[in-house]
Order: sequence, then structure tokens, then C-alpha cells
Amino acid sequence: MTEILLPANATPWMQAISQTNHEGLEVVRQHYNNMGMKWQNPQPRIMPHLIQETGLGILSPYVDNIYQLYDEGLEWLRIRGFEAAVYKGLGFIDYGGLLEQAPSRRRKWHWDQLALNRLPRSEEDLPRIAGVVGLSVSRRTKVMRAFNGYDIRAAELSYSKLGNALLSSHSGARVGEVPTKWSFGTSHEFQRALTAAEKQAIGVYIDTSSGGVTWEELAAPWSEVETSWQDLGVGAKLRVMARQTALLGGYMGFYRADGSMIGARRFKALHQVAPGITYKIGSEQITPHDQGQRVYVEALTGFGEGAGEECASVALLFGATPKADLPQGKRWLLPDQIETPFAAICSQALTTDLRLTKRTRVKVLLSFA
Repeated sequence: MTEILLPANATPWMQAISQTNHEGLEVVRQHYNNMGMKWQNPQPRIMPHLIQETGLGILSPYVDNIYQLYDEGLEWLRIRGFEAAVYKGLGFIDYGGLLEQAPSRRRKWHWDQLALNRLPRSEEDLPRIAGVVGLSVSRRTKVMRAFNGYDIRAAELSYSKLGNALLSSHSGARVGEVPTKWSFGTSHEFQRALTAAEKQAIGVYIDTSSGGVTWEELAAPWSEVETSWQDLGVGAKLRVMARQTALLGGYMGFYRADGSMIGARRFKALHQVAPGITYKIGSEQITPHDQGQRVYVEALTGFGEGAGEECASVALLFGATPKADLPQGKRWLLPDQIETPFAAICSQALTTDLRLTKRTRVKVLLSFA
């Protein structure tokens, strides 16, 4: 009940006016009390209208949680155009990152790059990331590239790029009509000891239980062996097997869950190795060495190779080559383009998806003991 605030000496006219207004206020009081209801506890049916009313409709195509957008979007509007807005906007779609500004000496100094905090769930998220970031930065800024896990930069000569050669481009690939370049990568490492059957399959088997190397077991010509005869013990057998394996060349096969091949990528590195600093696999560092007793194998798929496929396992295809009618340096081969003199060995489970914007690196350290 609204109190009447009239003085004791109020005239009948003043009392009549107060009574009339009092009755009217009681009628509209409930409407005044409900005026902030739509802001304090918005109902799902009016949320799309509130998003448009607050000016956040530009983000609604990219953000699924409209309640989060409504609760935090006003702050994003206030800082839009600043770097902080990029991080706020990425948070709406469960991503994070670091915006990297181009040097001021560049002709395209307004082209920024974005280091994402994780690999996108799928390439369907890329337009969402590009859309949110594009709306968050200033009008003059263009985020021309985003990366995670694989970041190879263009070479520089003085304060300019190294001409129009291949070195003048940052790594990455574009998807659809979005002008942003995407560069992602994953790395997988394994250590395997070859079984006797696998050594025999690729023709490098030497029995290590009988001590030193015999003439029949010495696969390499004696003129190429740099170890004295008296030193040719079990360690020499391991070195000979490692050397012969490293000379085979080959491809790494990528396979589906049903065992069918997706494709094969040429070895990026295949070396007889010993402890050193050239490569790192796990906590171990190794380097190419002709006295090494193990073999390091690495393959790196290219952008778009096998795109859209789900890889379930990988295996080594030593001695594999492209078919005679194909360029012999071809790096990615489909199942009907490859010739394999030996059976695949060292099959290893590896669950990953192959994408247009992602390179998959697989490193394997083989031992023969």
C-alpha cells in the first residue's frame, strides 16, 4: 500500500488529488515492478530478440551458447577492436590463443597471425574461428593466418621476404572462401624392436645369438665395412642390420580401421643413428652415424594428403617405390600407385584424422636387438 504523504493541514482539494493518483499508481505498480524482468531472467523465447536488441546478432551465427553470449557479450562490444576482444570472442567458442602482430616495417603491417591454444576439433570450426576473430579485431586489421602444432615461416632477407620463391610463403592451406590460411600439425612417436620375422621380411636378418659376424651374414661388401674383423661382434651385427635397413628407402603407409590403405608418404628421414643431437624422440636424442645400431624413420604428410580420412594405424613399407609410369620422386602415393617388394612391418595403432589444413608427423625409432 502506498503511503499518503500529505501534511496535516492539507486542503480537501489536495486530498482528493492524492486519492485519485494513489488509485492509479496501485493499478500500474505491478507493471513497473516487471519492467526489468526480460533483462534479469530472460526466457528462451525472447533470447534471439534480446541478442539482436543488444547488437550481438553479428556473433550469433558463430556462437552456440546464446546465454553466454548474452551474459558476456556486452563486455565484448565495449572492447571490440582491441586485442582483448579477440581473446574474449574466442572464449565464446571454447578456444584461446595469442595474436601476433606483423612488424611495422612490413608493407602489410596490418596482417596479424593467431597462435591457437589447441588443434580445432574439425575443419567445420574454421569458419567460426575466422568469423569471431574477424569481428573482434579493428577494421584495419586482417588475421591472415592461424596455426597450432606446425608453424613454418617465410624466410627473410634483410627486412623483406626472400623474393617470390617457395621460401617466401608461410606454411598453411586455405579452406573454402575464407581468406585465412590455416597451419596445423600433430606429432606421434614410437619406439619398436624388430622381430626376427620382420627382419627376415625385409631381408636384413642376422642371427645375434651366435656371436660375431660370419662371411655369409655380412650383407655389406667388406670394402665398405669400417670395423676391423676382430671387432665384428654382436654389436657389429646390429650395425650391419641398421645400415642395410637405412639403405632400403621406402614409404610409411596410413591405414583405415578395416585395414585398407589410405595412402603412403615417402620417408622424410631414414638414418642409421647413434646418440647425438640431430633428432629427438621422447627424451632421447640421436644423430645419423655410420656406427649406429638403430634406425630412425620419419614421415610427414602434406596438407590435404588423405584429407577427410580417419587413420587407424601406420606401418613401414621398406623398399616401396612409385609404379614405373609415375614420377619416382612422388611423395604421396595412393594404394594403386605403389609397388611394395616387402610386406608392411611395424604396424602401430595411430588414431588421427587427415585434413586439408593439417600435417601429421610420425617418428619411429627401430632397434634390432
